Amino acid sequence: MLPKYLARIRVGIVLLSLLSLATAILNSIDALFVEILRDQSRGSRATATTGTCAAEFLALQRSVSYMAVTSAITTTLFAILGLVTAINPAWLRKYSVCQTIQGILLVSMGGYAAERVRGCGAEFGRLFVASNSPYYIVIYYGYIAQAAYGFLLMTTSLVFAAMIPICEDTRDSRLQALGSC
Repeated sequence: MLPKYLARIRVGIVLLSLLSLATAILNSIDALFVEILRDQSRGSRATATTGTCAAEFLALQRSVSYMAVTSAITTTLFAILGLVTAINPAWLRKYSVCQTIQGILLVSMGGYAAERVRGCGAEFGRLFVASNSPYYIVIYYGYIAQAAYGFLLMTTSLVFAAMIPICEDTRDSRLQALGSC
């Protein structure tokens, strides 16, 4: 590959790896918030008039907790893969495929969790009316941001995949021109 294109791709990979680490931190915070919410809802479930809503809310929190932990682990692993790829550009094709897979995972998990949380906005308000913490906003918009970041990953992986053959063709034609001299 040409050095200037390779340097740009490496910078892009490092930036996306840092964004993946930020997404992993956001998912860890979401998992922490889910645990806090679950503990608070267990305490207020006895006083709530609708026990079935509280039970559904606890089931929602359990599934969102699993998704948050899974997302945090996968984005951390993909961030490590991105940093390794930035050091060793021979893995660029594999990274592009892995980045597409990560994007699909983030879009699907983020969209699913945001949809599940969105349906329980009233339950958040009813159970945590005395709390001034923006749990619902952080969890809901965090998963929307995760889905948007997954879309960004899929788009950039397509750009990287399109740049790889262009850079290799340009390099090969330059090597052939030098060899004919």
